Amino acid sequence: MKPALQFATSVIALGALLGTVASNAATNIAELPLKASVLAKPNVIWGMDDSGSMDSEVMLNTNDGAFWWDSTAGTGWNASGVIHYNSAGSATSQWRKMVYLFPNGSGTGQRVYSDSTNDHFAIPPTRQFAFLRSSDYNPLYYNPAITYKDWSPGYVDGAINTFAPATAATAKSHPRLGTSTFDLTATRALATATDKSFMAMKGMLIPAGSQTCNHASGCTGWTNETAERTLGSGTFRLAMAYYPATYYMKVNPPSVPDCTIDTAGGSCVYAPDGTTKLRRYEVKSTVTSYPSGRTYAAELQNFANWFQYHRKRKLMANAAIGEVLEPLTGMRMGLVKFNSRSTPTMYDLDTSSGSPSIANRLRITGAFYAVDGSGGTPTRETLN
Repeated sequence: MKPALQFATSVIALGALLGTVASNAATNIAELPLKASVLAKPNVIWGMDDSGSMDSEVMLNTNDGAFWWDSTAGTGWNASGVIHYNSAGSATSQWRKMVYLFPNGSGTGQRVYSDSTNDHFAIPPTRQFAFLRSSDYNPLYYNPAITYKDWSPGYVDGAINTFAPATAATAKSHPRLGTSTFDLTATRALATATDKSFMAMKGMLIPAGSQTCNHASGCTGWTNETAERTLGSGTFRLAMAYYPATYYMKVNPPSVPDCTIDTAGGSCVYAPDGTTKLRRYEVKSTVTSYPSGRTYAAELQNFANWFQYHRKRKLMANAAIGEVLEPLTGMRMGLVKFNSRSTPTMYDLDTSSGSPSIANRLRITGAFYAVDGSGGTPTRETLN
């Protein structure tokens, strides 16, 4: 009988224990060590990409995120409409690297890279490349579903820089560097100046009313193009007028009857696959309907904010970093640049420092805002 009694007693005890566990199941378990009166703040170190590729206005699933044109074949994509990756890597006489959509010349706050022999070209705003001015294909481009804001404040060059919504008629090429601006409310005039024109190569459309100049021979004279044609060979600078506040969206459904193709003066173009239709939206007072549902004034303001504060990789990164840092507390933070590497200075985000005394989060934000960037992307060396 004794073993049976012991068994019964054990069962009762186990039941009591399980009942106790069940009653305490909602109790929070301490995540901190016992008797810890002082806790160390976490240290966070940013790796800041200050490379030249951060100046790019396209961000694609390709080598370096650039748009690559095969000058030998005269194509930028395969028969299925998949854009070339260029696994070879470098820009060559065959593989031409294209990274700009709004060429604005070289100088402070303007293009970091000038037109070279084979790279850093601007992509023409023709219907052939409309897809690169669509967030459906180039996620860096203006997306009407997003509300774009100006940058958060940051301490740069001895002062706190504050930012305001962009002015559409004088949208800045860079929020704080240089004086270059774009009038987003008017057609941008044909420009033949170096680094303000586009580039055309074998297989690209040359629109009527544009001008071309042989890039390979030094561009000594410009030719008026009286009719649309496809370039058969060579590399030519292309000067053409265009309306900058323009974007394209996939047509859904693709069989919308009023969506005629651009060759007939219509409102749509084909994507590289030759079947997907993209509708053109020009942000003009004569256009009353936008995918966002905004009014003309609100859509123009949103496009101007995107242009001034989010258009390039580095602008978009700064906008995101400023927004993250603005309310951040409870940690120490520093940064290391990819190219100009040095031992990071760590700042407590809950305090201020320096003379004058500035909130440390503004100092970190300002360090990002101050960089224009050039050079490569030594990620592993920076991490090391």
